[in-house]
Amino acid sequence: DHEIRIRNANTFETVKSLKTNAALVTALDWSNDSGRLACGAESGEVELLDVATGKSIARLSGHDARVRSIRWSPDTKKVISGGVGGVVRIWDAVTGTLSESFDGQVWNIADVAWSPDGQRILALRATSYDRLYREFDSGAPIGSDLVWFPARGGAAELIIPARGYSRPHFGPDDERIYLYLSNTYSNSRNIGLISIRYDG
Repeated sequence: DHEIRIRNANTFETVKSLKTNAALVTALDWSNDSGRLACGAESGEVELLDVATGKSIARLSGHDARVRSIRWSPDTKKVISGGVGGVVRIWDAVTGTLSESFDGQVWNIADVAWSPDGQRILALRATSYDRLYREFDSGAPIGSDLVWFPARGGAAELIIPARGYSRPHFGPDDERIYLYLSNTYSNSRNIGLISIRYDG
């Protein structure tokens, strides 16, 4: 219905509604100052919304298929989006222009994340088997390889192969990556947390 509802975490009551151009929103992320929302759509469009005014700040086109993950950079000046087809885009959130693009290195992006210093991009991509034999399947990858890219562009570096991990993020140590361990490859339930370094 082209609407995003922000709810009270305790009562679940709607405290604000925002209109979006997307018919189906598939990814969301708050800016660090909570003033803006980045939205990824089934259509492949990325939209930035001002939470206070409810107005659309920018509509960004660069994906041909569903956006599955979207994240603000630590300084809130950029937004990274990843999705079906292995397309990863870095957008300038101030000018609304494309800063970097990663194509052909991955097949399907399940999640993306920034390193705390904003110099590296983490991504969960489909396994090598999926990339070879399931290229026309737009569903979620069955297990994902964790890779990283230089934020300024470059080839993907494998950290660990697919083992059912999900939701990469960082804690107090900038050099350690945290991931949730799921009980199935569908990542439907998190049963643990692991921590690794970039060298695996």
